[in-house]
Amino acid sequence: MTPSYVVTGGGSGVGRAIVDRLLHRGDCVVTIEFDQASLEWVESHAAGPRVVGVAGDASAEAVTEHAADLAQEHRRAGRLGQQRGDIPHRKRALGCCG
Repeated sequence: MTPSYVVTGGGSGVGRAIVDRLLHRGDCVVTIEFDQASLEWVESHAAGPRVVGVAGDASAEAVTEHAADLAQEHRRAGRLGQQRGDIPHRKRALGCCG
């Protein structure tokens, strides 16, 4: 079973470096970023179905629950599912896989 992780601030800087390291190892990553534009790289990333971006405030319970649900789905199904659409608090899940 491939490990899955939730990383906050994965749009740039240290958070992005952590995401890239985990993806390089072959893990799956759900990253939360407040700035939706900072997640544009997710859709074209070579890791494809192993990376998902969630735009939102990581201090908001609904956002973190959504990210955790995506990561947990990976553990159950062995892949990240197609999760485009609204999540609570008017935020949007980006990227995705299938």
